[in-house]
Amino acid sequence: MFSFVLVFKSWVFCPKLDKTSIDSLEKAWNDRLKVHVPDDIIARSQEFGRSIATAIYNWSTTDNFNISGAGYTIPVCASCWVLIPPAPSPVGPFLKNTRPFLASSLTATAPPLPFPYSEDPSSEFYKAAKEVYDIGKALTPEQKLIPAWWADLGGPGVGYAGGAHILSIVT
Repeated sequence: MFSFVLVFKSWVFCPKLDKTSIDSLEKAWNDRLKVHVPDDIIARSQEFGRSIATAIYNWSTTDNFNISGAGYTIPVCASCWVLIPPAPSPVGPFLKNTRPFLASSLTATAPPLPFPYSEDPSSEFYKAAKEVYDIGKALTPEQKLIPAWWADLGGPGVGYAGGAHILSIVT
């Protein structure tokens, strides 16, 4: 528990609201333990948890994680994403260089592209893109509301930054 608390509170995307909640949870557990567990055992357990948290954190600093887009040049090609202001710059363009959590490489688990990019209306790519477009135009109010959960409309420090949602899911 203690190692979890330390690691999560040091996480760059941990909003203040979450840190407050974690502090409250930690206090509740400590209060509960103090009734049944001697202080010296609690202290040793916390020290052990702190050492685990430190090891995890130190290891995490060597994984090349970089959510920043500083220095990234958006590629230009027919199939490339285009930044349309006021859209923000790409989030995490260097994440492909991050040490993978499970596989030995990110390409080891990436499926092949189903079909090549094409602007030809008779191509499989175009048909698939058109299907998504048409579905998007016919969404029900409920279907439009579902992605709002990802929109981070709570303001600064509330929820997760868009690029961090996947990390929230993983953790």
